[in-house]
Amino acid sequence: MKIDPDKIKEAFNIILINLKKNEPISYGEFYKLVGLDHAKNLDRLYGSQLLEEINTISGKNYMISAFAVSSDEYKPYNGFYLLAEKLGRIRKGSSEAEKDAFWIEEMARVYNKYKDN
Repeated sequence: MKIDPDKIKEAFNIILINLKKNEPISYGEFYKLVGLDHAKNLDRLYGSQLLEEINTISGKNYMISAFAVSSDEYKPYNGFYLLAEKLGRIRKGSSEAEKDAFWIEEMARVYNKYKDN
């Protein structure tokens, strides 16, 4: 599925607004703001690809998508950690505790990078 570059920028800016307040955004709210329906499989696929793509704007070593979380568990879905593995940010097979620690650290790193931009 081809991702519209303007939609990637829009998604990045949506995450950035919440990031500057140091408040994660739920996937449902994020999807709504980018014009997608979180209940539809194709929209969820497109939305997850958008979240992956916005990390290319923030750079390989900063995963801005750390600020998108599940409203149930208040942490990222597994796709976030799979992308972190793909980018070499965490090792494959990391424990849940290691994943949680990575996510919390990543949120702090990304926040510190963008808080004043």
